[in-house]
Amino acid sequence: MGERGRGKNGVLVYRRRLFQDPLLTVYVFNGEPIYAESFLVKEKWWEGLLSDDEVETYVFDNLYRYAFQKNGDRYLQRLKEYTQRVIENAIKTAMDNGWELEKEFMDIPPEKIASMFSILPDKDTRTDDPLNMGFVNTYVEGSEGLNDFLRMFGPIRENVLKLMRAFGDFEGSIGFVLPVYNLVRIDLGHERVWAIADDPETFVRSLLHFKKPFDVSVPDITEKVKDSRVMWAMWGYGKDRIILCDSEDVRMLRRDEGVGIVRSYHERLRRILNAIPLDQVQVPKKMVEIMIRNAMARNPDPNALVKEVESRLKVSVETEEENGN
Repeated sequence: MGERGRGKNGVLVYRRRLFQDPLLTVYVFNGEPIYAESFLVKEKWWEGLLSDDEVETYVFDNLYRYAFQKNGDRYLQRLKEYTQRVIENAIKTAMDNGWELEKEFMDIPPEKIASMFSILPDKDTRTDDPLNMGFVNTYVEGSEGLNDFLRMFGPIRENVLKLMRAFGDFEGSIGFVLPVYNLVRIDLGHERVWAIADDPETFVRSLLHFKKPFDVSVPDITEKVKDSRVMWAMWGYGKDRIILCDSEDVRMLRRDEGVGIVRSYHERLRRILNAIPLDQVQVPKKMVEIMIRNAMARNPDPNALVKEVESRLKVSVETEEENGN
């Protein structure tokens, strides 16, 4: 890992240099990785420890704490083994595919990490700390952590800041599906928290679990979505329904439909990125990197992204789905 320096506490993000997407996110406690996430790994850390009903009940009441209370050392061993598998899988896949990685480390107080993953004895049985909600990274509106939060987004941080400001007057919880990222603003009543949700299930659940919006102006939302270059804005409606809004219209979906559409969107984008025939590009590598990053920021729609990449790089981008595989 190269970041196991004594005393380090925080989050280490590995990005594919060309696409700037977070291939691997690792939480480090006292110099040792204690939790990792990667889109390459579909397995969930709680599988084999908790039932689906338990996950549904405790996911936003610190699921890690509940797992520790129920399973003790078995939970800690599971987390350690899971973390190691995620790291090994992500690094091996990067090497096998020749992906160049760049890394960035952001400090987090050790007590925050210990509380988040329940890796040390803790007298509290419940916490409202937004770091304990299962998101990759969070920012409480009005706190001093905005710059660190925006750093997670790499080259699209300015776009994200514009989006956060555009929806500052929106009441209730709302989510945004961006190229590479899922961004959610959860309304806790006493404060509002912005969060990155890698897992589509966590993303959609948060929109149903926390304060829902009311008196929504759909025309206003669609215009903001268009200006902010996001694929969709989403929010909860009723018990198990999600509103999905793009720059033209709105749809109502069941929760599982919402999860599926977000997951399939990001998987399609990754197939597109992986299918770009870089060996056929007659452009300096640095220029290719900049062009692809900018194209992703401009084109949340996959079809528009493919069209711009093919036009700018003079190549044909064919994914498996187009070949019928």
